[in-house]
Amino acid sequence: MSESARVDDPVGPVVVGCDGSWPGGQAVIAAATAARRRGAPLKLLVVERPPDTATEGRSDAAARARYVGRTARMQALSAEPGVVTEVVLVSDVRDARVDQLASQAGLLVLGSYGAGGQVALSLGSTSEALARAFRCPLLLPHARVGESLRAGTRPPTVIAAVSRDDSARRVVSAAAREAAERHVPLLIVHTLSMHDAAEFTSEQDWVATLVDAVDIPSWLPHRTVVTVADPVAAILDRVEPDDLVVVATRGEGRLAGLVSGSVTRALLDAGRCDVLVLSHGVVSHGAAHPIAGPVSHPSHVDIPAALATLSTTECWSFLRSAAVGRLGVSVDGRQDIFPVNHVVSRESVVFRTAQGSKLDASVDHPVAFEVDGFDTATGDAWSVVVKGIARELRDRDELIRALRLPITPWPGGLKPRIVQIDPYPDSGAVTGRRFHVFGGLTAVTSSAREGWLTAPSPDLAPAHP
Repeated sequence: MSESARVDDPVGPVVVGCDGSWPGGQAVIAAATAARRRGAPLKLLVVERPPDTATEGRSDAAARARYVGRTARMQALSAEPGVVTEVVLVSDVRDARVDQLASQAGLLVLGSYGAGGQVALSLGSTSEALARAFRCPLLLPHARVGESLRAGTRPPTVIAAVSRDDSARRVVSAAAREAAERHVPLLIVHTLSMHDAAEFTSEQDWVATLVDAVDIPSWLPHRTVVTVADPVAAILDRVEPDDLVVVATRGEGRLAGLVSGSVTRALLDAGRCDVLVLSHGVVSHGAAHPIAGPVSHPSHVDIPAALATLSTTECWSFLRSAAVGRLGVSVDGRQDIFPVNHVVSRESVVFRTAQGSKLDASVDHPVAFEVDGFDTATGDAWSVVVKGIARELRDRDELIRALRLPITPWPGGLKPRIVQIDPYPDSGAVTGRRFHVFGGLTAVTSSAREGWLTAPSPDLAPAHP
């Protein structure tokens, strides 16, 4: 793993298709930002649209194209004043200047919808023609309207969707480059079908080998998820509006993997976040990686590892959701911990036990009770601690209520004694926190919300706590 990735060749320009639409304007801003990150020039490509009416002439269409170009340039310079920007006006996508740009470009950016309302890359659209002409990576910013304008619940993340084919290394390499340029974490997701579930262990080993083979900067936090699930659902369950998903198409030609029913097409249609598409045999100018330009060690990486304090209501919700917790007590002057199955009743923790050191050390003594968990779908970990006094229930009414509770100790056997932990009355008696985990491999054996987190190797350990 290297501290930085550097190249000496000039970086290919970022080219963005401009049509004057709202999604087109968002594409211009995204392209300007990408050009600034890469240290690349920005080319604003405007293709004249045919006259809208019988009375509109060619000169009117040309004037409209010039207006679109001026507007796009103002948008680009407002977003990134330092980027070198040029407007390229052509009357047709078959213009020789388009071919020239296609041979030089390091990135093509297209809006999610065209000026006429057509979906990006739909047959016969200008975006489809440009996508066919350019072989560099293709970025499609999603149209941030309505619900997609909401802020994410965590900092942005670059998500690499990998398949076990010759595109995997390119996808992870491009995603790592994007994450490094954006100074955000990297999440690598690999899904298996139920038919391939028996190969789960070997797929984990393959992903680990893949990550080791890619030149990911050592300071970049990254995590890998392997899951048996629908590939589209596995990605969409994890994305937020400010994320970037990196995928590759299959087969020859830009649109070979963008047909209806493909994973890449489904991700584009969902419009949850920006998508970077690498085509088969993708060409990138100015770097060995699919994404060009120098990347240096940042002074700060906005990793989603900051602790979030849980409210008391959230703490009790997590306590109710956990099947097992840990009881902390003092036995003969030494601290000890016992795992117990519990339930929550009226903001108290209740468990069953038998006569022994656990009962003697807890009843009528200060205790601590802890539960924790990890959500493999989001990468969020959480923990809750309850501090209070434990007491054995002996009152008849309390016992009747407790016997109705669904307390089922896993070890089985006779557990006739019922103990209740009543939190201290002060505000610090029930506390919890939640944070995002990066580093290591998350293996999900059956669904996106079941699995475990293995201990990270030294190379996979996050650079920041």
